[in-house]
Amino acid sequence: LSSSGVGGDIDIRARTLTIENGSNIDAAADGSGDSGNVVIQTQDALTLRGQLNGQPSRILTQLQNSQPRNTGGNITLQTGQLTVLDAGQISAGTLGVGSSGQVRIEAREGITLAGSTPAIPLSTRDGTSPFILDSSGSEFPGGIFADSTAIIPQAVDGETLISEGDAGDIELVTPNLEVRDRAQISVRSTTAGAAGNITATTDNLT
Repeated sequence: LSSSGVGGDIDIRARTLTIENGSNIDAAADGSGDSGNVVIQTQDALTLRGQLNGQPSRILTQLQNSQPRNTGGNITLQTGQLTVLDAGQISAGTLGVGSSGQVRIEAREGITLAGSTPAIPLSTRDGTSPFILDSSGSEFPGGIFADSTAIIPQAVDGETLISEGDAGDIELVTPNLEVRDRAQISVRSTTAGAAGNITATTDNLT
């Protein structure tokens, strides 16, 4: 699923939802407007797993334009069990001047994040919504991200704009939180913008 230009909202209600084999739920904006929001409510389970040609499955709201008034969309997930395998990524990001959105996840039973995969070169089309890289730049880590990533300066109306958007916050509410096999929960800024905050309310963290 995707929406481009001014990002439209995506709202999904289901008993279970599996995003697999490199599939995306994408509310990015690469035009002149805000990214859309992604809201997913599942009664039992939400799962990301599998890859296609080395590209993991993911949920993203990414701001890709140079308008400082625009903002990235939020990701809101409510489920019983959230499982992210095979380097799957849940990401609210910005490549531009505006700030990224927030990620908020409530999982009544638990959240499991596992796995990473070697980074691969992306096609021109896929490169407009790049995957999150680890600190070495050689792996796509699985996990949950709010990210502000530097891009080449852009000229807009005679003014050069650089990437300076703030990264958003991540809030997790679940009784059991498991992060393993090089998966990550990360708020990061490689620009002049500020990184966000991570808040995890949980009984068991492993």
